[in-house]
Amino acid sequence: MTRGLWAELGIAPTKDETAIRKAYAKRLKAIDVEAAPQAFIALRRARDRALAQARPAPAELAAAGGDGPPFAIEPEGDWTEPGIEPAAPEPDPFAPIEAILFDERTKVDGAKLEALTRALLDDSAMANLAHAAATEQRLAWTAAATIPRSDPILDLLVTRFGWDERGGDWDLAPPVRALVERRRALAFLAEIERPGHPHHRAYLELYLDKGPLGWNRFWVGRDVRRLLDTIRAFCPAAEDGLDPARLALWNEFLGATVQRRLRRGALICWGLYVLLRLYLALFGGS
Repeated sequence: MTRGLWAELGIAPTKDETAIRKAYAKRLKAIDVEAAPQAFIALRRARDRALAQARPAPAELAAAGGDGPPFAIEPEGDWTEPGIEPAAPEPDPFAPIEAILFDERTKVDGAKLEALTRALLDDSAMANLAHAAATEQRLAWTAAATIPRSDPILDLLVTRFGWDERGGDWDLAPPVRALVERRRALAFLAEIERPGHPHHRAYLELYLDKGPLGWNRFWVGRDVRRLLDTIRAFCPAAEDGLDPARLALWNEFLGATVQRRLRRGALICWGLYVLLRLYLALFGGS
């Protein structure tokens, strides 16, 4: 583990906190946090553990004396003092949550995921403001990076941290904004899924993969266009909840419809122009 954390930071083992922070900042610039949240988490853990090792224990400070540093540079390798068992690392409370969210080979157990997240949020350590802020940030990045697998805890996170009340803030963090928009999109889709809603018929055309478009496309097309215009203007994230194949068919059809209307309009204008020229040629001099 010792070699691993220094390799993660890209430096040799050191007790220099400034060097550790500089190495962390340098490696952080090379990471796309949104695209690779796990790499960011691993780098941050390496920094925290390196800083913890760099700070001398009280006994070392008391024993430190005149001619040399109060502690020695940690040697290469997984070395421990004979007769002393290395301390077991503290369990990461986020690990079970991240294991469910990032393992795409398994189906998400929504109830278990919500229970784990609720237990984390109800922990007494959340009374500490710094701990609460760090927990909020990590959960936000993790949930945003694993949409739609994180949908079962979306309502819990948004309401617990009050993100819905800050949805319009211009400085809202990107992962938080993505989660707020995702929640709004799911609520919108649930509403139009209800029979009797004005957009329900168009929603079925875009949600269910029924194969090629039928003859009803000529009279349902207006409803589909109205729904797509509404989604793209007010709730763009809701488009992710539609069937991609069906959406592509409708986009092609509606695009072709626009082209046909433009050609038809051009022909009408050209015909009117020809008629006007004929009229002026025949009766312009009278």
